[in-house]
Amino acid sequence: MKNVLPLLLKPRMLSSSIGIRPGKKGNNWWRIFMFAIIGLIFWIGAFVIFSRVLNYFNSVEDFGDILAMKLLSMMVITFFALLLFSNIINSLSHLYLSRDLPLLHSLPVSSGDTFLSRWISGAFDSSWMVILFSMPVFLSYGIIYSAGAGFYLIAVCAIIILCAMAAGISSILVMLGAAILPAGKIRVFFVVMGVALAILLVLFLRMIRPEQLVNPETFASVVKYLNTMQALDSPFLPTTWITDTISFALKGRWKSTRFNLSLS
Repeated sequence: MKNVLPLLLKPRMLSSSIGIRPGKKGNNWWRIFMFAIIGLIFWIGAFVIFSRVLNYFNSVEDFGDILAMKLLSMMVITFFALLLFSNIINSLSHLYLSRDLPLLHSLPVSSGDTFLSRWISGAFDSSWMVILFSMPVFLSYGIIYSAGAGFYLIAVCAIIILCAMAAGISSILVMLGAAILPAGKIRVFFVVMGVALAILLVLFLRMIRPEQLVNPETFASVVKYLNTMQALDSPFLPTTWITDTISFALKGRWKSTRFNLSLS
């Protein structure tokens, strides 16, 4: 059967379109409008905050650019951690706990197409919000550094690749877990692990004390502080490849940008 993947994804797209259609009293549109306003306020707020922080960094001699790149690295790592947690929960739901799985497996389609359709649906559900709310971060960097249109294209490609890597890693972890434990217990396990990881992420951010980045009194020891963050920049981490891709594109170093993007 040819072109079976769009057919398998069609119910998901139809259900999404039904969700934005107005109800009998137009309640759906009011709900969509309300959430759109809240999202827009958050989007503008994030853009203003990052623009002010980056402007402040640019006023710092010698270390301003380094601080801006470290902030970018921290944001990419945060996005990746959020994507991993969200994708683990969605992969488990789409691949093992969804009610329509018996129907899908009864269809005359290959297991590979079935898996790919469920993986795409789970990856989209987990990633769209991160992609949307990462845009003000990249937009503020592009405006402050006077980047060209190529930077924005690279930034979008980089965050999409980051989402795909997080979805792939999460699916592998879920399938390995499903080979050991029942799916229901795995979900509880991953939820507990996700909460624990979120707590560890908060503790980690407190331990590295990011407020030092904007404290003028600590610039004398900024080199020591940056050295404590070198573990975040391991060349074997996918977040490092994405960070380097975006930072090189920001500075117009397209050869290095293509190299790091190809690593991803």
